[in-house]
Amino acid sequence: MSEEKQTPLWVPGDKRKEESNLSRFMKWLREGGREFVDYDELWEWSVRDADEFWRKLWQFFDIRCSRRYDIVSSGEMPRTRWFIGAKLNFAENLLSSQSTQEEAVVALSESRKDRKLSWGS
Repeated sequence: MSEEKQTPLWVPGDKRKEESNLSRFMKWLREGGREFVDYDELWEWSVRDADEFWRKLWQFFDIRCSRRYDIVSSGEMPRTRWFIGAKLNFAENLLSSQSTQEEAVVALSESRKDRKLSWGS
């Protein structure tokens, strides 16, 4: 069986790559003293030092919680559990955004006027 190189269906442009969460995360890590040449290096670190990777991800995304985790991860894949002991509100984290002008919720109704809410409203 020969391995053929697969052609991606879509490849993001440079601007989209630069603005991605992954690029922002890698830049944030670099500013904190961790340099990764590419995604493969980042992935390798995430596997080699999973606890530190997930701690950094928690910090980067500024996850809000009412109780912080006791343990970052436990167990081997695929049964690993992350952030054991943490208590958080998913909706609070999902709806907290820095961009106050973008639409967050669009409500369409047959009985009343459509309503759009921005992240800041």
